[in-house]
Amino acid sequence: MAAVEVKVPDIGDFDDVPVIEILVEPGQTVQEEDPLVTLESDKATMDVPSPSDGVIGELKVAIGDAVSEGSVILMLEPPGGSGDGAAPEPEPEPESAPEQAAQAEPVKKPAKAQPAAPATEVYASPAVRRAAREQGVDLAGVAGTGRNGRITLEDLESGGAPAPAPAQAAPEAPAPQAGDEDERVELTRIQRISGPRLQQAWQTIPHVTQFDEADITELESFRKQTNAEQSDVKVTMVALVMKACVASLRAHPVVNSQLDGEDGLILKRAVNLGFAADTPQGLVVPVIKDVDSKGLLQV
Repeated sequence: MAAVEVKVPDIGDFDDVPVIEILVEPGQTVQEEDPLVTLESDKATMDVPSPSDGVIGELKVAIGDAVSEGSVILMLEPPGGSGDGAAPEPEPEPESAPEQAAQAEPVKKPAKAQPAAPATEVYASPAVRRAAREQGVDLAGVAGTGRNGRITLEDLESGGAPAPAPAQAAPEAPAPQAGDEDERVELTRIQRISGPRLQQAWQTIPHVTQFDEADITELESFRKQTNAEQSDVKVTMVALVMKACVASLRAHPVVNSQLDGEDGLILKRAVNLGFAADTPQGLVVPVIKDVDSKGLLQV
């Protein structure tokens, strides 16, 4: 079988999304759904998964490249194929097995970095976070070597760059003193985009805060039962609240409206809802479109 092109899947209404991390290298064997590259859109960081088992061939993108839906990111060769993939490693000779086992022992245990200060911000992709959970590694203690201090899979496997010991933390980042020069740092892509949009929303959208109390005992039981009966997604209270908002907006359609000039009001039929999400990259507001026509699991 010939190598196949792995393309960027449907990532919504986003174009020219930068590649911020490449998680594989030529010759590496991957399984279906293994993450290949990490993209950072205006609203979220996402991994592009492998469509099938295979061996990584030629990489078509580099860190910093902008891609869109349909862009080719790499070539994937069939498992066991010759191609450019690395040949399978020969099995160890019986007499050398004990020695190799002794050498392999430290590799099986990823180096756990020293505990970091509570204020340390973890900057890692979903793939790295999942691997850390599986290995029981606290990412707060791993020093990242990727762009802007991002923790990569290589950092996780090797323990990352040496994390400063607690006693050395003060010299590493001394407290600002009078007379020190100001320091300029680059904003992340999400910060550059979210700032003007939040300002625009504050200036153009009336803000109303409503506080209510409700007994959600039965709702919480329903949520737990739903999660117990399926494993495709994890239903959270946010999804249930969003579906409840649909019912409220149907009862009060004027709330789901938009001014049309100075003498008109457009009553929206579709319900598009946003919710605030606290991420390591800052506060973002993902927007779920057509919540009224989506089922709970889709939301």
